[in-house]
Amino acid sequence: MSETTRVKIKACSTGSLLYSLRKSGIVASLRAKDMIQKVNVPQEVTLVTISVKDLGYKSSAKRRDIYESAFKQGLCECPVSAALSYLQGDNLRALKVGRTLVFGINPYKSSDGDLNLLIVERCDNGELRLYAGSGEPEDSWNNYTSFVFMSDSNAN
Repeated sequence: MSETTRVKIKACSTGSLLYSLRKSGIVASLRAKDMIQKVNVPQEVTLVTISVKDLGYKSSAKRRDIYESAFKQGLCECPVSAALSYLQGDNLRALKVGRTLVFGINPYKSSDGDLNLLIVERCDNGELRLYAGSGEPEDSWNNYTSFVFMSDSNAN
């Protein structure tokens, strides 16, 4: 079942954003840090968290199909700034060990040419890991992975 979260995006420096993520217990990969370098758009948005299963896929789906299904449900891409603000709050408290939360952003092209999404996982030791990857249209996600998209009411 989907969940709606209103996120107030705070304008801040990259350094203070990375500090805030570390303080929240999130370890960011180099690719994730690279994406963070390009962020700043203060606004307030409504985000919707929805699992691949709730989008209608029994076992797994490709990123292209996940996005298409989300867009048909009135969702749109999540701004990277909203994703990072989401990470700074208590929104990840309910993320269970072994579960993955993917931000349905416009995939970011890294210096090696790969398309990347922002991804958070709760590891077996309880640590939260933020990394960037698996943004190619053909990349597959299992049915218990959840994606965060923006409500299209914000896109107007």
